Amino acid sequence: MDNTEHRAKQIFGAIGLVVGVVILIAISALIVGSILLSSVFTDTVTTGNGTNETLSAVDNVTTSSFAIRSTFPNAVCSLSNVYNATGGGAIGAANYTQPETCQILAVDGSEFLGEDWNVTYTYTNTQSNTAGLNVTLLTGGFSAFVLGIVTFLGIIGIIIGIVWLISYLRPLFSKDEGIQSFAGN
Repeated sequence: MDNTEHRAKQIFGAIGLVVGVVILIAISALIVGSILLSSVFTDTVTTGNGTNETLSAVDNVTTSSFAIRSTFPNAVCSLSNVYNATGGGAIGAANYTQPETCQILAVDGSEFLGEDWNVTYTYTNTQSNTAGLNVTLLTGGFSAFVLGIVTFLGIIGIIIGIVWLISYLRPLFSKDEGIQSFAGN
């Protein structure tokens, strides 16, 4: 075996090793990505309709948070009614702002500053439930994973085919053994 054949075998061995490592890394990345980026765990939605509570001494400095935030910190609230719990009567929207959902803050100059307010609201909370799996999302994620693997292996196959083709076409264009050696006979 001459030196060029030995070098060619070393090069193809190194290329095979690199391709193997790349395939292993890609398969690992696809597995981890398909699990982490999908919502295979079922989402549970908790809703409350017409929740009613009284907020003490609402002012224009400290934001008053609804009680639902202690149970569900990520809940989204929709305010229905605001009443003056101290003296009765509705409190108009011009008397307060909502810095965040499930919070209320009196505006400067409101006639209801420092009084107890009664608020009625609905809320929705979505959270992941690790107790159950959503089989539909799991099968969809696995299908996407299989499609990704097949596509990736197809691309690798094309690259290997091109490298193989080049190794067989190179001798045709060499000066010693190529097409030029057939000229003139």
